[in-house]
Amino acid sequence: MRNAKSALLALHEELGRLKLLGEDTVFVSDETLRSFKMYFQSSKSLQASKVPSPKVASSPVKKVVVKPVPQSPLPSIPKPEIFELPPGNKEEQWKWLRNRVLNCSVCKENVMPGKQLVFGLGSLNADLFFVGEAPSEEDALVGQPFVGDAGDLLTKILQAMGLEREQVYIGNVLNWKPDAGAGFGNRAPTKEELEFCGPYLKAQIDIVQPKLVVALGATAVNGILGMDKKRKLKDIRGQILEYNGYPLMITYHPAYVLRNGTKKTKRTIWEDLLVVMEKVQMPISEKQKRFFT
Repeated sequence: MRNAKSALLALHEELGRLKLLGEDTVFVSDETLRSFKMYFQSSKSLQASKVPSPKVASSPVKKVVVKPVPQSPLPSIPKPEIFELPPGNKEEQWKWLRNRVLNCSVCKENVMPGKQLVFGLGSLNADLFFVGEAPSEEDALVGQPFVGDAGDLLTKILQAMGLEREQVYIGNVLNWKPDAGAGFGNRAPTKEELEFCGPYLKAQIDIVQPKLVVALGATAVNGILGMDKKRKLKDIRGQILEYNGYPLMITYHPAYVLRNGTKKTKRTIWEDLLVVMEKVQMPISEKQKRFFT
């Protein structure tokens, strides 16, 4: 049952994370439900077969109080540092900023062992600036944004738009993977973490000067617009808003498609991206208009 307990704990943590991000529904396929049922039934049967028949107690049974496992304290993050980009061209400013982030004492203190800080990359002349959430496990291992399954899907999305990753700029609202305080699972960034890294993201956007910023997921929105527990991603996605003078489109994170890969979900995100393409005057074919219909 140890594996079953670990699986349940991991599932509980992930559902809690999604709730914090504003999700109120989760798609689960029939196949997944059957797998869960078979797994936990087999674990229960295995446990029952190993448990001997209970013996009658000869003395009163002592009451055992189970204490909850203490949660790791959240990191103490200072106020964001105030700085200005130095004079120079885009490449010079980008290199200066990257060096500042990679040598930031607060950033380095919050990097978990075996992980790296993650800084944005892509074209410094990009029309589109994509903003992701906190770095994933894969991102933190290699020090680049959008690595792994979500990154592969983002690449496919860009290609469907007629773009390659090298033509856009991709960054995150946080430069390190938040420590979940356990050997597995994810933790949503705190308000203080997002506020500390906010100036680093803003400076990257100011260097690139894109025609439009695309926020991918609720955490990205929190990092850009500030924390708001009442705000639901589904209520604001698909709209062109404004961030520091730049048009801002909000849509779902590619990881959401991996969790909820229905045709309806894919079409919803694609419609948001069609608006993005139209806003920056990208060519849109009739075939592209019909994707996922």
